[in-house]
Amino acid sequence: MKVYKLEVLIIDYDVNSVDEALNIINETRYANHTNVEAITCREADIGEWSDDNPLNYTSKVEKEMNRLFPGVKND
Repeated sequence: MKVYKLEVLIIDYDVNSVDEALNIINETRYANHTNVEAITCREADIGEWSDDNPLNYTSKVEKEMNRLFPGVKND
């Protein structure tokens, strides 16, 4: 399974490519004429998903994001 880093983290079995992750952001209609567009997207393979994955815990997400996406500040 892969995760995709834009300004949001997408974790979904049905998302299988960067294009699909970008489309979640780019094709969504937002209220009040808000324009949202993904500028960059990176992907990382996280292996088989389990509920004990660090990305499933707010207290562990930042550390895991730093591991998955080294050299990129993840705040």
